[in-house]
Amino acid sequence: MKYDIYPPVQVIRDEIFSRKLTVGKISALTNLSMGRLRNILTGRTDMTIRERDIICQSLGIYPGDVVLQREDLTDNKGFIDVRHFPEPLREAIRTLINALHDPKPPRRKRKKVTAS
Repeated sequence: MKYDIYPPVQVIRDEIFSRKLTVGKISALTNLSMGRLRNILTGRTDMTIRERDIICQSLGIYPGDVVLQREDLTDNKGFIDVRHFPEPLREAIRTLINALHDPKPPRRKRKKVTAS
């Protein structure tokens, strides 16, 4: 029986495959049982956030990257991956997005009108 694999799990699977690691090696690094890892990596069971973090730590990758690298998100035209941008540009983008989502825009100061 074929199971649907959750996109972040697929990213982790791809990372493990690209490094030519075995389930046994990941199991030793994470202290998760080989059976549990196989079930997660084949989509038989869901992975907990804690397990995702443990696996990512063992691979030396940031858990947020696993979420951002999902192929189903890159199909979204509103999604922009800024991880490869220089930090000052990423910070400028964050500032802009936060300003756009701020419910209370900054108030302008009114100029005092003086009678001549």
